[in-house]
Amino acid sequence: MENFNMKPRNKIEQEVVNLSHKLGEIGKRDNARLIRNTYGSCKYEDMYNRCYAVINQSYKGWQVLRYFRIDRHGKRDISYNTWEVFQLWNKVGEKQILIARQRAYHYYVDAFLLSSPMEIRQNPKYCASWLHFTDVGFSYMYDKSVDSTYKYCDNLIPTNERKQWYRFLSVDKFAETILKQRHELAEYMLTNNILDKEYMTAVRIMFRHNYVPKNEGHTAYNLYFDMLQNMKYIGCDLSNPHFVCPDNLMHTHDWALHARQALEAKRKTKAEHEKEIQRIKCAMDKNEKYIKARSCFFDMTISDSLISCHVLQSVDEFYEEGTAMHHCVYANRYYEKQNSLILSARIDNKRIETVEVDLQQMKVVQCYGACDKFTLYHDRIVNLVNNNMATIKQCMTSKQIAI
Repeated sequence: MENFNMKPRNKIEQEVVNLSHKLGEIGKRDNARLIRNTYGSCKYEDMYNRCYAVINQSYKGWQVLRYFRIDRHGKRDISYNTWEVFQLWNKVGEKQILIARQRAYHYYVDAFLLSSPMEIRQNPKYCASWLHFTDVGFSYMYDKSVDSTYKYCDNLIPTNERKQWYRFLSVDKFAETILKQRHELAEYMLTNNILDKEYMTAVRIMFRHNYVPKNEGHTAYNLYFDMLQNMKYIGCDLSNPHFVCPDNLMHTHDWALHARQALEAKRKTKAEHEKEIQRIKCAMDKNEKYIKARSCFFDMTISDSLISCHVLQSVDEFYEEGTAMHHCVYANRYYEKQNSLILSARIDNKRIETVEVDLQQMKVVQCYGACDKFTLYHDRIVNLVNNNMATIKQCMTSKQIAI
């Protein structure tokens, strides 16, 4: 089951809960209208036995979208059951509030539980996409009452999009002005989820200076909000007209982009530096233990006329080997493996492959070149090390290593 139900956390939520209780059940006339406008004009086989309808009404200063599920029973003697599943409460300047029944944890989006109460639930925009309450499609919307604040919505907004616009209007009090005066801007902000307080502040400044972002004579909200996003990242004051109402949009956009890229590079360099300091500290902590365990092999050299193999002699050398060869000998902490001996096989001091010897089995168990690939010398290196196991064992015996 979903566990998003919450007790009212503030006065606004408590107000909505109280108002929701006062709404009560819908009357017989409203119920008949919902059924008539969903099933009445369709053939039996053209409709599912379950559908949704919405009553859009204003109540005590709030705009309320009331979602009703209608279940159809029978084929000859058809009957209908109507029950409310959730409500979306919207008010300019207030966060959208959801009151709903509990839902079964199921991939069907309409698995509401009739026996559960209508309670405050988590706002749908914070849920996983397939759990959205507002993903439930509806067949009919009935404008029972629309107050004066929202009358313009009838002409500007298609019925099936109103629930999105109510959310936009609830973000900020200025959102209503944006929707009335520049509908295309409101649509862009809603579509691209540009609802942060800083962006709303910038848009207020834009309106105050009667500024319309243009590039080569065309309205360019995409370029404008890209610029604002970069400015926000580098710490510009988005309430300053100098930044948010530039004379040359493209020039200012490019400047903000390059400034962001430079700051990102600086922060990346700083993060890499801190990571390197942490690595060195870790190496110092582990190095003493590694040297104590493997120092008996440090003077050992295994070689033929071409290839020489020497044991890695510090944790730093593991790091250098792993970095140069692009494998995990350092990342996976082979210096901590109790029964493992790591050698670097080289030709004229150039790394060719990295060798792991199992000190219990006394044989080569891994031997790889760069990016964990074999080289032309692979078999020769493996045979060279395996043929010198007596030398490795002699070094172990001299220090009496416990395996």
